[in-house]
Amino acid sequence: MYDDFRGFVTVVDSGDKYPLTDQNGFLVRPGHQNYVVLSALQVKADETVRGIRPDKRRCYFKDENPLQMHRNYSQSNCILECHVEYARKEIKKRYNNTNGCVPWFYPVNDNYVAHLCDPWQTRKFQEFMKSMPDDLCDYCYPDCDTTIYDSSISTAPFRACDHTNLGVSKICNLITGQMLSLIHISEPTRRYAI
Repeated sequence: MYDDFRGFVTVVDSGDKYPLTDQNGFLVRPGHQNYVVLSALQVKADETVRGIRPDKRRCYFKDENPLQMHRNYSQSNCILECHVEYARKEIKKRYNNTNGCVPWFYPVNDNYVAHLCDPWQTRKFQEFMKSMPDDLCDYCYPDCDTTIYDSSISTAPFRACDHTNLGVSKICNLITGQMLSLIHISEPTRRYAI
């Protein structure tokens, strides 16, 4: 992980898109009350625009422009595939790797399932993805039909345990003066055979 923070990266998007946390993720702060406000904007192109070439209308419908690793087209899936293919080719070229490799956590087509990156190649792969020239994915037009999600978040630290939240806060124990976990994990019952 290259990030120098503690928190949970969260993504709100439709289920048919690969979650690209670096493009549309936001941080949820641990140890704080987090309020997330979501809004959605639905974009729907009229079916009559299908007669116009995609390079003129500047968008693709889900059943156009087939992708290698995803059933349906979306701009984020197209960009992901473009980045993965660029990084795979760079690994292949710079390290004389026969087919290149792809880290296990990215989708791959059947040709590359057997060519997964080791941890050192994975680090270089990530660096190649981040340093990719911007104009290589220009063919990834926006979606003609999509929902665009927007989120905003506000946080506030939990109050300290003291007399001001006696009987109010469920996560404060005045006997010990410590925060309690809202999640109670019980030890599983262990059975031993003798």
